[in-house]
Amino acid sequence: MKRNILSLTLAILAILGASTQASAQTAPAKAQAPADVQAVDLGLPSGTKWASCNVGATTPEGYGNYFAWGETTTKTDYSWATYKHANGDYNKLTKYCSYNGNNGFADNKTTLDPADDAAHVNWGGRLAYAYSRRGGRTSQ
Repeated sequence: MKRNILSLTLAILAILGASTQASAQTAPAKAQAPADVQAVDLGLPSGTKWASCNVGATTPEGYGNYFAWGETTTKTDYSWATYKHANGDYNKLTKYCSYNGNNGFADNKTTLDPADDAAHVNWGGRLAYAYSRRGGRTSQ
């Protein structure tokens, strides 16, 4: 079930990325978050907060850039063959795996490490998303 959810999520990202990006792009190196980006308190038990807009967006309604789970640059091919945390196949995950990944690997991580967090990397650490497959996107 978890593998199907992860596969579906990556497939959706691939479709969205392919339909909105005609050429390869990479996120700007250490760009700063726009000055008007705010940390929004949603009253979550963890106390974490959401950014008021997505990386690459200029308004709260903007889509911004598309990133694969745990990747910090955009790309044109969102497939298992290009996924940073897989060895070319969905059953060969090397990170963020809660089932039998590459050679039986499972780390059960559901929150991104800062180095794998698109907002943290692209916005210079001012805001960071702690994406959770269980609960959505939050910024710290």
